[in-house]
Amino acid sequence: MSQRTDFDQRLLEIYGELDGDRLMELVVSYARDRLNAGGSSIFLRDSITGRYVLRTTTGLFESEKMPDERIEYEVGEGLTGWIAKHGTPLRIQDVQDRGALRRIAKDLVWSKKFTEISPQPHKAYLGVPILARDGDTVLGVLRVSGGEHFDTQDEEQLRHVAAMVCIAIENSQRYEQEKRRARYFKLLVDINGELNPRRSVSEMLAAVAGRVRKGFRTEACLIHLRSEEDVHRMRSRAASGLPETEIGNLEYKMG
Repeated sequence: MSQRTDFDQRLLEIYGELDGDRLMELVVSYARDRLNAGGSSIFLRDSITGRYVLRTTTGLFESEKMPDERIEYEVGEGLTGWIAKHGTPLRIQDVQDRGALRRIAKDLVWSKKFTEISPQPHKAYLGVPILARDGDTVLGVLRVSGGEHFDTQDEEQLRHVAAMVCIAIENSQRYEQEKRRARYFKLLVDINGELNPRRSVSEMLAAVAGRVRKGFRTEACLIHLRSEEDVHRMRSRAASGLPETEIGNLEYKMG
């Protein structure tokens, strides 16, 4: 099999991958090998904080795992954050050349926050935004480093991969949404199966609490009902994941 045929096959694998974590691994591995770089990483936008978080990288020793502490960039922070802020590619031959960075943009500074470990001593860097289909929203940043030299053709290739990543991410997210829907539908069916008029109310509530806890993968689940003695108060009637002694002893005032 020729090298080009191998790369084409790997692109098809990326496009068809539905598992999010596996997708990220395929992307960075492909980008590193296709551009003959020392390492590659992908950062995705956190929808809550707006920061760009490292999802996976080839830039670790084989014996190492992803760091426990999140590696993330604010919009505009470092090279990765600059790409996210402006939504444009960045290509530079030496990340330590402050003068070259300043000539590209006055607000461009290498933060040294995270650098891919590379067997190559080169300092070239290339990063591109992963744009949503609207062409404006930056979903993430795909970058390679440690190459001897990156040219316009390399940039175009990486942009092409980033465009495919956008589609693959959307496919993966859609797949995960469908899995969640199927899981919640099964949960509703399971809960419905627990509601049997031949069982006592307390027994049914306990079974429902257990189903909900398992279905939502939480540490505990409590069910509160309006108190018969005081309509303005809620009292615990069933629980899963908590001591049985707590049942009936927890009360909350409504409103």
